[in-house]
Amino acid sequence: MARWLLRLWARRVPPIHRDRWREEWEAELSALESREGARSTSHVRWSTLRFAWGARAHAAELARLNTSQSNRTMMTMMMMMMRDLRFAVRSFRRTPGFTVVALATLALGIGASTTMFSVLDAVVLRPLPYQAPEELVMVGSTSQRFPGLAPASPADVIDWREQSSSFSHLIASEAWTLDLTDADRPARISSAAVSGGFFDMLGAVPLLGRGISLADDVEGAEPVVVISHGLWERRYGSEPDIVGSRVTTADRAFTVIGVMAEDFEHPEALWSDDVELWLPTSQTGSNMTTRNGRFLQVMGRLAPGVSLFQARQDLTAIASALAEEYPQN
Repeated sequence: MARWLLRLWARRVPPIHRDRWREEWEAELSALESREGARSTSHVRWSTLRFAWGARAHAAELARLNTSQSNRTMMTMMMMMMRDLRFAVRSFRRTPGFTVVALATLALGIGASTTMFSVLDAVVLRPLPYQAPEELVMVGSTSQRFPGLAPASPADVIDWREQSSSFSHLIASEAWTLDLTDADRPARISSAAVSGGFFDMLGAVPLLGRGISLADDVEGAEPVVVISHGLWERRYGSEPDIVGSRVTTADRAFTVIGVMAEDFEHPEALWSDDVELWLPTSQTGSNMTTRNGRFLQVMGRLAPGVSLFQARQDLTAIASALAEEYPQN
């Protein structure tokens, strides 16, 4: 019973002193039991219980001293902070110009840090919301004029598709805008022109209908669009039979072939923000065979068993051959 009481009182002792406190009091208890060993059992039990009860006051005192020390430390820190704050205020009053510059620099630094973390979180820390995101890669061209990963020309994309075996899908995307005139009021809609197979590459299944296929993305095909869940709700009242209906612009009409799920987002890496409508690249009127204009963002999905290093080597060899064949481009 006495040892149980010591373990109970030990819980009140600050953790940094707890083990040593128990060792010392249990050693004292053992010594007491040795001294009282010749007496009756009841007398020994009473003596040890009284001893253990006395340990309670010592444990409580240690707990009180620890709390007081913590409070004093906190008060000291607060006083130091207030003193530093008063000194800073007096200094800023004496040099208001420096104060403005310092505050502006601080605000810019905080803003930049927040922005960088948001980008890091979206691009690096948080996985892409697509099927097997580790297989998705951005593809671009480089040149003396564009040393980094630059947009590609339509002819480049055609050559990459025909000559490379490193990708199961290779799609192009171009930021676009459509002015819809079919509802009560016109609306300018942020859009993206994408290659056929775009949604299949991402593993994104439409809520209604289907995505843009390869057959939709050829010259002479019927004009079609896929719309976002938000546009479907906001402009078309969540009509369940929206698939197959027409949406119109000032000069033509498109057939709605699909509505994307509510949680689908257009890839940020494709340079398009808040996309709410997708159409085939063949419907934009752009020259989709030119080698001179570089306006397409390209994304691919690695073929099974192909590493990023292998795909890079493959495309580098193709690009070198194309550079020799078309030196002016």
